[in-house]
Amino acid sequence: MKKRTTILLLSIFCFLVVLAVFGLNAKRESASVQTNKGETKVFHLYAEDLEQEVSQGTTLYSWGFGLWDPKKNAPASPPSVPGPEIRVKEGDHVKVVFHNQQKELHTIHFHGIDNSFAGDGTPDMSQHPTMKGDSFTYKFDAKKAGTYFYHCHVEPDRHPEMGLYGAFIVEPKQAKYKTDGEFTLLLSERDPLLSLAEGTEAHQYVGTAAEHLHLEVRL
Repeated sequence: MKKRTTILLLSIFCFLVVLAVFGLNAKRESASVQTNKGETKVFHLYAEDLEQEVSQGTTLYSWGFGLWDPKKNAPASPPSVPGPEIRVKEGDHVKVVFHNQQKELHTIHFHGIDNSFAGDGTPDMSQHPTMKGDSFTYKFDAKKAGTYFYHCHVEPDRHPEMGLYGAFIVEPKQAKYKTDGEFTLLLSERDPLLSLAEGTEAHQYVGTAAEHLHLEVRL
C-alpha cells in the first residue's frame, strides 16, 4: 500500500514538473512572437467638410481626413487634402480608428497593404459603411516596407476626388540608404463641377471663385 502511494505521488510530481516546463516554454515563445511583431501603433482619423484653397483666393468645397483626439472626443487637427500622413515601421501592428463626422457614409481602404478581409474597407462586403457619429477600427500588420496610401472606398469615383485620401508610409526595419531628407508628394485632380454639385447639395459655400470655375471647364 505504501509503495502504491509513493508511486502515485511521484507520478503526480513528475506530471506537474512537465506542465511547468511546457508552460515556461510557451511563455518564452509568445514573448518572442510579440517582440518580432514590433510595436502596436494606434491612429485616430475623422472625416469632415472643409474649404480647400487650390490657389490664392480660390477655394473648393471638399471632404478631408484629420486627426481625432479620443480622450476629448474632438478633432486634434483640422481636416486637410490630402489627409494626415500615417507612418509606421515594418512589422508594426497597426490600428486605425475611423470616426465619421461627415454627412456621407465612408470607409477606409489601405491601398497596397496585405490586409484582412474584415479590414479591407469594401462597403457592404467586408463592412457596413460608417455613418455620421459612428466609428470603425481597422487592424492589420505592416508586413512590407513601402509607400502606400489610404482612401475612402465608398463611391471611388466621387469620395476620393472630394479629398478623402492620404499617404501611408511603412519604413523598413533597417534603412538601405542614407538620405538628407524625405518628401512625400501626392498628385491628384479636382473637377470643380463635382465640388460645386456636392457643395450645392450640402448647402455649403463652395469658394470665392469656385462657383464660376465650371464655366472654364472644356469637355
